[in-house]
Amino acid sequence: MVSRRPSKHMTYHDVSEALAQTGCCICRLADDAVRRYLESLLWEFVNDAGVREELRAARGFCREHSWQVQAMGSPLGAAILWRDLLTQELAELPRPDVEPRRRRPAPQRQCPACAQRDEAEQRLLETLLEHLEAGGLRIEYTDSSGLCLPHLGRALGSAPPQAHRFLVRAESEKLNRLLGELSETIRKNDYRFRDEPWGAERDAWVRATGKLKGEKPDTQGDSGRWSAARDELVLVRTASADDSCTVPCHSHDSCVRVEFRRGGREVNQWLIAFMWLSLALIAGMVSVRIAISVSLLEIAIGVIGGNFLGLHTTDWVNFLAGFGAILLTFLAGAEIDPEALRKHLRSSLAIGFLSFLLPFVGAMAFARHVSGWDSRAAQIAGIALSTTSVAVVYAVMVETGLNCTELGKLILAACFITDLGTVLALGVLFANYNLWLALFAGVTVVVLAILPRTAAWFFGSYGGRVSELETKFIVVLLLGLGGLAAKAGSEAVLPAYLLGLALAAQFGQHRDLARRLRTSVFGLLTPFYFLKAGMLVSLPALWAGAGLIGLLLVAKLVTKAIGVYPLTRVFRLPSREGIYATLLMSTGLTFGTISALFGYQRGFISQSQYTVLVTVVIGSAVMPTLIAQAWFTPKVAPSAEQAQAAHHLVEVEERVWEDTDRQ
Repeated sequence: MVSRRPSKHMTYHDVSEALAQTGCCICRLADDAVRRYLESLLWEFVNDAGVREELRAARGFCREHSWQVQAMGSPLGAAILWRDLLTQELAELPRPDVEPRRRRPAPQRQCPACAQRDEAEQRLLETLLEHLEAGGLRIEYTDSSGLCLPHLGRALGSAPPQAHRFLVRAESEKLNRLLGELSETIRKNDYRFRDEPWGAERDAWVRATGKLKGEKPDTQGDSGRWSAARDELVLVRTASADDSCTVPCHSHDSCVRVEFRRGGREVNQWLIAFMWLSLALIAGMVSVRIAISVSLLEIAIGVIGGNFLGLHTTDWVNFLAGFGAILLTFLAGAEIDPEALRKHLRSSLAIGFLSFLLPFVGAMAFARHVSGWDSRAAQIAGIALSTTSVAVVYAVMVETGLNCTELGKLILAACFITDLGTVLALGVLFANYNLWLALFAGVTVVVLAILPRTAAWFFGSYGGRVSELETKFIVVLLLGLGGLAAKAGSEAVLPAYLLGLALAAQFGQHRDLARRLRTSVFGLLTPFYFLKAGMLVSLPALWAGAGLIGLLLVAKLVTKAIGVYPLTRVFRLPSREGIYATLLMSTGLTFGTISALFGYQRGFISQSQYTVLVTVVIGSAVMPTLIAQAWFTPKVAPSAEQAQAAHHLVEVEERVWEDTDRQ
């Protein structure tokens, strides 16, 4: 039975928007509530008898909010309030001759602005916890600064079980990251390293203050609030730096100092892009030298960049990485030969289904009952380790020439069935069942039904032009369905695989289009995706989880072998070819990393769990491929298509030589 999803009222949208900004979202929104209250009091209700009586009972505002009233720039409103309060104080002063020891009366109630803040904080925390418990707002929270520790303590005290586990996991990651940045701040203030450029750690000490005690109150309204989007904390070193000054300060005119630059400082996006693509170029060059998939090396170099080079993401890097994953998934579906899928339907269905089911159940059970992961994390583990990498298998098929053989077509078709199971499992287990999901499913079905004919007409009418209208057509479809998927709380990559399969026939007829799109995707977009996937791997977590990584890798390979090899014998493949097919069906890369990254970004798994899964996925891509290529590559005779192509090539060459002799 599907539990009722919490409603998305105004407070939900306020929390969602605040999570996208710097600092604790509860502090920010509670300060907004207090500011609105004080503004309405000063400009509208300053003469209201009930409000004045409430303020007199509290004996005015607390110190913090009294100065906030002063800073809001309403002399008339403040004068009216302060005159009323001072009149009360004067009337209640003790008379020395009658009451020589009587003290000033104590407040009868809480500061009204503090009461407004407490009420807002309670409402906001309840909304946040309600949606975290139901699986909502987890991506936004994971990408945010999190809660300050005072609000985290209140949240953990009343959080339901799933929300409690998520908050502990998410905040552990954020605190560890902040501690690392503070250590880096201390290191870079050492005279030996002071010439190194400052990165994300440049304002870690300011963020740590907010984390420990809550964000600095907004005492000046919108005009006085610090925002990372508008104002930037900048470390400046003057030409004649004082070596004795080893911390950012304002004590000297010529030293490392901290400045707030209003309006922000332009970040050099060109150098960020240069760094990312330079790492991708290095990965490609090494890949050519050692004959290993460039995707594997991009992940490996991303690990180095994230752990040693200070590689970090920006909004546009995240977008390019996500778009790269969508297009990579689309191309994987477009590489499936529909004729081969129909021809090998029985065998590919059986092999592909068990290749998905047994590793999914086995890895999920191992993660849940042996490793002690919670149910959601175990499901992510099962999905990530059930995959077969179409990208790796297809590359091997092309390199060996097996893609034109019946064995190669059978393996590729079975890969499609396995990864389709992965896509469906990810969608079914982690979907938000609501009206948006129904709309997304309905639109997807309609698009897939009409797409083959529509694409054939569009490519025929508008294809072959410099403006690349076919590519724009595909991108529009992917972005449209991806946007609907995201709106439904699902993942934008899920419809991409099905769109690729729907257009596979057209891609078979337009090989130039496939080549151009593949060049753009692999040359520009997928490096961001695979480098980011590696960047999120934590080496300390890798060393700590080495034993678990080995056990999960063995679990995946064994369950794949149990599911695939017996069926290869049932369908009468020779032993050598059966082992070869089993090893290639055991590979994992694209959908494995996509599934693990999905779980990490949604808060279902921690960074250490993500590191374990991605390492297992990479290991399953490398080991089976190397073993298959070294000892079990089938010696298959050329297919009829290959023989016909070779015969045609010979005839063309003979005609060319005859024409040359005549001339």
